[in-house]
Amino acid sequence: MSVVSRRTAGACDFESGGTEPWDDDSGEQWTNWAGNVSAVPATIARPTSVSDLQTIIRKNQGNTVRAVGTGHSFSPLVVANNQTMVDLSAFNGGNPKAWRWQHQGLNLVSFLPSAHWADVRDALTTPTNTTVPPMYLSTTGPLDSINATGFVAAGCHGTGWQQPTVSDLIWGIEFIDANGTLQVFTEETTPQEMNLVRVNLGTLGVITKITLHVEPMYRLRDEELVVATGTIMGPNPIKTDGLINTKNLHDLLTSNDYIELFWFPGSGFDGEIWVKKFNRTTDDIRDVPLRPDGWVDQYADQIMSAAAEHPLVLGPILTAAWSTIKSRAAAIQSTGGFVSDA
Repeated sequence: MSVVSRRTAGACDFESGGTEPWDDDSGEQWTNWAGNVSAVPATIARPTSVSDLQTIIRKNQGNTVRAVGTGHSFSPLVVANNQTMVDLSAFNGGNPKAWRWQHQGLNLVSFLPSAHWADVRDALTTPTNTTVPPMYLSTTGPLDSINATGFVAAGCHGTGWQQPTVSDLIWGIEFIDANGTLQVFTEETTPQEMNLVRVNLGTLGVITKITLHVEPMYRLRDEELVVATGTIMGPNPIKTDGLINTKNLHDLLTSNDYIELFWFPGSGFDGEIWVKKFNRTTDDIRDVPLRPDGWVDQYADQIMSAAAEHPLVLGPILTAAWSTIKSRAAAIQSTGGFVSDA
């Protein structure tokens, strides 16, 4: 995200003239998660409140300011060489990172830019002392570790053929504009402007809070299969004179509420795909497999770290990982899938 003021530099003097606790002028390098995008900002600012962020932006009027999330993007959207980068991971002002609430019959969840999807999930599902019932998103990002605000700000997709992007769920959004002013938009107060602000890619300011539409908690039936690639993607085009047949893939996507596909790297059309089918149900919760919280992230990190440290044994590492996935999928499917809260 970037904020470029139309005023000239120096239009707003910074009275203290010194380095604030939330400024880091060490010239440290920032690198995205994949390692293909990096930058050396002039300053990495780490505000903890709206007032901190307002001071940073006013201090940098006339310059470019870019806000960064967890760095999962492969694009140079947040590259800030010799500019100011804003790291909002500590932004909470002493408040919760996320919370669920209701307003005039609407189910909503609000979160600050320090929140990850895990924080949003926990805010929606954790029992509270209030009468607000558990809720959940109709579509969301797949990894708990991703910064929720960054995910929404970049217009990222969620899951579900019939579902919109996550940014379409925005009911309200707040950001600090290039003049350091807090701007607030909601469907209730500014309905005509909402389509403009929902996916602004940082051109309107640095986001300080997002509120999304959510649903009463619903249940999903999870079915998992590991099947030959060709049964999903169609015959190998090399064997069909380049003809690509998408019928099976189309049928799979459109006949289920949510689908996730994981392809075994390097296996080609003669390999296998892990298929996860999620469909809404009113059935009772049953046969939920035992697994630690955040196991997907932990498992992925272990595999990627091992592959990076021992590239010559990448094949055996992936083979072992795939064997574990296949056995887990088979165990789930042996009971006809499992049913759990979303």
